[in-house]
Amino acid sequence: MFLAGVLWWMFQILIQSVMETMVPKLVAEDIPLLNSLLSDVFPGVAYVPAEMTRLREEIAKVCREMYLTYSEVGSDEIGGQWVEKVRQLMFCPLY
Repeated sequence: MFLAGVLWWMFQILIQSVMETMVPKLVAEDIPLLNSLLSDVFPGVAYVPAEMTRLREEIAKVCREMYLTYSEVGSDEIGGQWVEKVRQLMFCPLY
């Protein structure tokens, strides 16, 4: 039972890594294909995005200082989509 739990966590970390690094580079039409592929390879293991609480706090702070709109990722409010893009950029190498 312990080994199964360890494997499940390892698979979840692997899925999180793939999603966090690949999704920002894909066109919107390819994201469902990636989701389907991952669910076929790792059945029963769901993608749980990294919370990155400290990063979100800093983004909100900069937005307040620069009088920009900030909203939580996933909300329908203005600002949520670009906040998500900033979060995604954390996983993209800039070289």
